[in-house]
Amino acid sequence: MSNKDNSFEFFLVGFIAGCLSSAIVSILYAPKSGEETRKMIREKSEDFVNSANKSIDRVYKQAEIATNNAVDKFNEFAEIAREQSDAITQRGKKILNLTQDKIKAGAEEIESGIDEILTTGS
Repeated sequence: MSNKDNSFEFFLVGFIAGCLSSAIVSILYAPKSGEETRKMIREKSEDFVNSANKSIDRVYKQAEIATNNAVDKFNEFAEIAREQSDAITQRGKKILNLTQDKIKAGAEEIESGIDEILTTGS
């Protein structure tokens, strides 16, 4: 994911540098009057701002999509973990109940054995 981030940063820096350099070159080589040059600079700067705003909007949309995807994946994993936890809890309860039943049966057997020894004397 960091490669994608870096490539976008490089693209954005290159885009901005290209816009600035083309604006400078067009100003330097344009045989126009001061008023025309100022008008052209104003138009170019407006174009640049609009283009930058569009790029920023695209970045925000991509970030929103990535965030929504991450939240969806997290919710999926949380649900899977919850289901597995419930299954493990149910198995643990069954094992506990079986163990308790065996202990009770063993205790009853011991108790009846003690009662038999006490009543018969052997």
